[in-house]
Amino acid sequence: MFKFIENAVADHRIRKIESELERDNVTMSDIYELNTAMKLTKEGMNAGEAIDMAAEMRANA
Repeated sequence: MFKFIENAVADHRIRKIESELERDNVTMSDIYELNTAMKLTKEGMNAGEAIDMAAEMRANA
């Protein structure tokens, strides 16, 4: 029963986030670029360089 409630709450949160992204016209490319920048900072790159590299990777995709 607890797992069912946990899944229902997670599903509600996902739907809320999806609607917010649609409202703000966020694309999957935007999300991919942000995710790439976050991964690069976790690997030790500074934030400015990570954002620039992620944008460059997006442009070349």
